[in-house]
Amino acid sequence: MIELTPIEPDDPQPVYDYEVELAGIIFRVVLLWTDRDDSPDPRVGKWYLSLFDSDDTALLSGKRLGVDVPVLNRYRGAFPDGQVMLLDTESEGADPGFDDLGFRHRLVFIPSDKIEAPEPAETFTIV
Repeated sequence: MIELTPIEPDDPQPVYDYEVELAGIIFRVVLLWTDRDDSPDPRVGKWYLSLFDSDDTALLSGKRLGVDVPVLNRYRGAFPDGQVMLLDTESEGADPGFDDLGFRHRLVFIPSDKIEAPEPAETFTIV
């Protein structure tokens, strides 16, 4: 697993723009906090992810981050074999707040050989 959130948790920002290396390829990562219009609390909103290649071509743009939701499902061709996911280190499954990213919530790349297959579902017989 490769950490993709080199963020200082004691200095939260609404935008992070940085580079990471995955399988020898440099990608630019942009994380953007967007407030919800219906909330009076400026810390209530959602994080969005955009990924760019080394030529600054957008490979993925404005993907809303949710805990344990695979990010790359529709964007496989441009990325190393694996998955980008947002993990909740407290295992509660709550979406990240403004100052949770890089602290409680971690954006990670999991190579395909480290992804565990799901348990098979219970078998049912239809009669």
